[in-house]
Amino acid sequence: MKHKFSSLGRFAVLLGFILLFSAAESLFAMQASQRDSKKTLQKNLSGKNDRNIMIGYLWGSTNIGDAAIAPGLLELLGKNLPKYSTSALCYSFKDPQKDDKLAWQINRLYPDCNVINGDAFKAAHAFALERLKAGHGGILPEKERLDTDYIFDTFAADCIDYIRENDSDVYREFSRTDLFIYNSGCVLAYGPGTLGGTDFWDYCLYRSLPLLLARKLGVPYGIYSHTFDDFIGEPGYTYFKNLLEDAEFVFCRDSDSLRYLLSAGIRAKNLSFVPDSTFSSPWKDPEWAVDFMNENSLEDNEFMAVVIFTRQPTSNSGRPIVSQQRVDEHMRKVREIIRHWVKTTGMKVVLCPEVLREMQPAKELIYDKLDPETKSKTVRMDTFWTHDQAKSLFASARLVVSMELHSLLLALPESTPVIHIPFKEAGRKSFFIADAGLGEYLLDIDGAGLDAMLDKVSYINGNYETERQRIKNTIIPYCREREKAAFEIIKNILRGE
Repeated sequence: MKHKFSSLGRFAVLLGFILLFSAAESLFAMQASQRDSKKTLQKNLSGKNDRNIMIGYLWGSTNIGDAAIAPGLLELLGKNLPKYSTSALCYSFKDPQKDDKLAWQINRLYPDCNVINGDAFKAAHAFALERLKAGHGGILPEKERLDTDYIFDTFAADCIDYIRENDSDVYREFSRTDLFIYNSGCVLAYGPGTLGGTDFWDYCLYRSLPLLLARKLGVPYGIYSHTFDDFIGEPGYTYFKNLLEDAEFVFCRDSDSLRYLLSAGIRAKNLSFVPDSTFSSPWKDPEWAVDFMNENSLEDNEFMAVVIFTRQPTSNSGRPIVSQQRVDEHMRKVREIIRHWVKTTGMKVVLCPEVLREMQPAKELIYDKLDPETKSKTVRMDTFWTHDQAKSLFASARLVVSMELHSLLLALPESTPVIHIPFKEAGRKSFFIADAGLGEYLLDIDGAGLDAMLDKVSYINGNYETERQRIKNTIIPYCREREKAAFEIIKNILRGE
């Protein structure tokens, strides 16, 4: 293991006391001339002034965790900053199965939030790249030798000019927002083993583009509860170091990211641990859950939900793919956990996905290989679902065992006990479970023995009510305290303190 999972449960608590929050710099003064009545995208809400907070990006809807990130942040903004209107920058409207669906969900849940088509940013990025190529004989220069000042000045200016000329409404909305907040995620990274790898131009630069343009325009920006896996090599390290150190705040959703930034010499303002915003997504679909449970003869608090993760290859992933040998061993352990549960409790299991692409592996590598007795007690979800449906079902589960983090972020606020069994390639985000105070339920699926996993499953089943009360009375209040502290920082920034 690259990182150790032990002795971290108390670290996050101690961290909250020893981190000193530096004073926030004054906000960039927005010109009065920009506060005109022609703002076509921002809605004038009853009881709200014309001050606005923009979030971005809205991630895709084929991952229930990604889909819950924006609703969680919008919920926190509404509760803590009710006088501010909100807008949300959609990653792209090109894929109706992902982005349009998520935009529809946001409009349904938060009808006063303006969902902004992010295609202007994508086109601006392509335009600026072509201008860069034109100055280097039609090809992109070697990124290791490129002066990052060019990116922050010329490249950013080219993007801004393009958006201003081709989508003036988006430019107006973005340039005069009072604060831009980058969502929870793990895409702000660079180097082998990270989500985007060393694809600086098309992955790292594009996904961080709103931060780059906010910096150039003088729009205050911050990063809400992100995982920072690595910044290895140039120009990634220098680029992200500048972006983070010029942010008004940088909140990490795991203490390991926070330690990494400090060790890498990145001295961001208001650097602290804050839970992923998925933790605050309030939305449920209880009617769906009742129907699903009735159709599958599931009893409240008498079934275990299981979520797998196989690290299937994707076109834009720079992370190493987990070997088939390791995948086979991971899936064997998951099957044994399911078999053990059925044999020792007699209760059912629901095999459910966090990511759409994991549905087929769940069928082929788990369900199809179960023995007949265990299979008869296992429900395989054969259609993908939404984050509000997932939250409702997890609320009725006795236990959620997941190789993915976000399913647990949906379950924990419902006081549902959880066990997290990730592999190291999943990144630093897994440390959240220990940071929240549940370190004993963070088990590396490669390093932990099967018996240790089965012992944890049996312990939670035998101490179910005790564990529920522990989550309700200790874990959730601690996470809410961290969120409250985060929004005190944001309020001070907006006040110019």
